[in-house]
Amino acid sequence: MKHQYFGDVNDYVKYGLLRCFANAGLRIGVCWMLTPEDKLPDGGKIKYLCRPEEWEHHDPYLFGHLSDTLAAPGGRNLRHIESPKHILTRASMEARYLTHGWNVQSGSRKCLPP
Repeated sequence: MKHQYFGDVNDYVKYGLLRCFANAGLRIGVCWMLTPEDKLPDGGKIKYLCRPEEWEHHDPYLFGHLSDTLAAPGGRNLRHIESPKHILTRASMEARYLTHGWNVQSGSRKCLPP
């Protein structure tokens, strides 16, 4: 995960699904596995925000939050999903940066400090 991708359509679906679990009474634990920013154009998948008639009804509150956040300066940052607006209720969140050379395929399922 990269801050530069925050709020793209994949995030809208991912956060919406986590919100469904939380609304069903499940307690959520999330470990964001962050990687350094890069210069790739990936993450520009935010055109869904220009089509509220197609996307907003799935989760109006989340859609509004992401739309407002991405319109603001500095909006592409993971801290906005962890904000006091409680986008993810009943969730414990931790963010860790993966260092160069981290082997994601190593089988480790722990959120380890860098």
